[in-house]
Amino acid sequence: PLPRTSFALGSGPQSLAGGDPRIQSLVDSVTKSNLEAWVQSYTTYTNRDSQNLTNFNAGKAQLVAQLSGYGYAPASESWSASHGTNIVVDIPGAVTPNRYVVIGAHFDTRNYSGGTSAVGRGADDNTSGSTAVLEIARILAASNLTFANSVRLVWFSGEEYGLLGSAANANNMVAQGKQVVGMLNMDMISYRASGDVRDCDFATNNTSAALTSFCQQVAPLYVANWASTSGNLSAGSSDHASYTSAGFPAAFFFEDLSQYFTQIHTSADAYPTSTNDFDLAEMICKGVLACGATLADPVDLTIAHTELGDTTDALGPYLVAANVASLYGSNVTGATLRWRVRGAPTWTAVAMALSGGSWRASIPAQGSPVTLEYYLEANDDQGASEVAPKGADTGSAPFDFFVGTRTVIYASGFEEATDNGWTHGLVAGQDDWQRGVLYGKAGDPASAFAGTRVWGNDLGPTGWNGSYANNVNNWLRSPAINCSSASQVILEFRRWLTVEAAQYDQARIKVNGTQVWINASTVDHLDTSWVPVQLDITALAAGNPSVQVEFSLQSDGGVSFGGWNLDEFALVQLGPGSSTCPTPVAYCTAKTNSQGCVPQIGSSGSASLTSASPFTISVANVINQRAGLFFYGLAAGSSPFQGGTKCISGVPRRTPLQSTGGNSGPDDCSGSLAIDFNAWLQSGIDPALSAGLHAFVQAWYRDGADPQGFGTGLSNALDVRICP
Repeated sequence: PLPRTSFALGSGPQSLAGGDPRIQSLVDSVTKSNLEAWVQSYTTYTNRDSQNLTNFNAGKAQLVAQLSGYGYAPASESWSASHGTNIVVDIPGAVTPNRYVVIGAHFDTRNYSGGTSAVGRGADDNTSGSTAVLEIARILAASNLTFANSVRLVWFSGEEYGLLGSAANANNMVAQGKQVVGMLNMDMISYRASGDVRDCDFATNNTSAALTSFCQQVAPLYVANWASTSGNLSAGSSDHASYTSAGFPAAFFFEDLSQYFTQIHTSADAYPTSTNDFDLAEMICKGVLACGATLADPVDLTIAHTELGDTTDALGPYLVAANVASLYGSNVTGATLRWRVRGAPTWTAVAMALSGGSWRASIPAQGSPVTLEYYLEANDDQGASEVAPKGADTGSAPFDFFVGTRTVIYASGFEEATDNGWTHGLVAGQDDWQRGVLYGKAGDPASAFAGTRVWGNDLGPTGWNGSYANNVNNWLRSPAINCSSASQVILEFRRWLTVEAAQYDQARIKVNGTQVWINASTVDHLDTSWVPVQLDITALAAGNPSVQVEFSLQSDGGVSFGGWNLDEFALVQLGPGSSTCPTPVAYCTAKTNSQGCVPQIGSSGSASLTSASPFTISVANVINQRAGLFFYGLAAGSSPFQGGTKCISGVPRRTPLQSTGGNSGPDDCSGSLAIDFNAWLQSGIDPALSAGLHAFVQAWYRDGADPQGFGTGLSNALDVRICP
């Protein structure tokens, strides 16, 4: 079968009509004269045979010096003492650094008939491709773009001895758990036969059909007069095949499938004979850069947000806060919170307000039990936009949190030493269910959602390619689970599933033999993140002492994908949360005053933005007949302050001064302070005090005989939840 991975144009200021201006700027920077000059320069060596270490290392030293001059720290990847090394440059991604776009070309040359010292300058094969990768390196170094995914630039050795260097790099990426979004290979890109059309030819064998199609769509968005075709390459292969073998999607950019320069591996492969069309080389280099940059996904804005956790608080609302920053000095013009109840067809958009340096908005209460999903979008004055989590606007998993109580009937993250009662088998074909770590092949994730182990079809260990086989029918079954005491049963798990449309391949879930889910009939199901799944199986499982859940996969004889990946499996019973405004909680330490008293803060009632009843915060045991006030913040703290402890963090807000009252005689502890905090909330004086927030309140007063010498006193503090 042909393993496939899905590809989609990323978010940001990009359209099929004109592309992303940030990527267009990169593409326009490709310089034909550089490509030609560097081919001339790197073919001054007799050869760069990877087994002629003197020649190879001389060329490598020139390449490393050039890359270092661009600000890179190129690494040498050794895979054989008798061959020169790969040269590797990594540009870390800002959002998903373990996801890589690999752009590569082999750096070695060879004369097949004359030994390792024979003249084999390899102008077309493959100085043309390796200097195009160098031009891409120059452009990316000069750019101020940051990408979501990492970019790896590789100059392979040992290609002419059987794709050895690229095999080492691909296998190392598998072993390191790195995920390859796409590998783009250039090998022989600067020769055009007389009368031949100037176009880029894509090989369809040993490549990803989906990635090739993607690049054929992307390149003309950015490259003027782009032309391409595709077909079978009958004359050998190149380094892309190593990545395909490792289960990674790869595409091969080539000068011509039939009318390529045929005198490769001889002394005739020399400038300018074999490199007679640098317009073609420029076009292909631009196409690779356009496709690679699109896959890497430029980032203009960073959105820092801590995902809301599950809660039993059904009262709401639920405050969402994020810090948004521009990477390029542009102005952030706005942010939007989009939320929905899980399963709802549409999102509700709420404009976020900038407050105290962060963008804030709230999700209103939606009852309980319920799972709420949300994501954030930010924009700047240059027309750029970013989404967190990445891809949530195009179908990837959003943030989510559960409101209510969850009683676990059974749960497994598959981290146990044994299969713990889980079984698997086949009806026909191959049983490829495996429990273990992931290898990121064939569209599978690079790692588990939690922990290290998952259950899945062909996880991609040594000898496996990550993709399910043709004509299989296999299953994974849970142990029998006792749900006899449950009145409701919800099946929960995390899913990363890639499977062809159900008219061809079927991914099913059954409970005690009854189907409860199947993939869509006419559209391929292609998860690109760990997706949370909840299925109500109450009708089949509630009160049942023996409940078994089955995941199955059945394929035809055509296209195949990565199949099931499962983590964090559970059967649970969900219940309502609490709709009662929580009781304020005292915390922190008060300062002992000049009369030896320790002021104590307390309250009566509930903090509410709408209730007509008072919510009184009071402090007793303060010095009599002095001025005092309350101050508060939106976060708790603990820092030295005027001989005591300030129990809030951030800039404090103050209520008006008042008298502590009490006895009119000498100093004692008969004074007190009090405020109807509901009146303060409902006055609108501080619009930052919104429902769902916590206010952290503390009292301050005058104490002229303060033994600490500050002339002040401090109470402990009160954590107040503001209710609707």
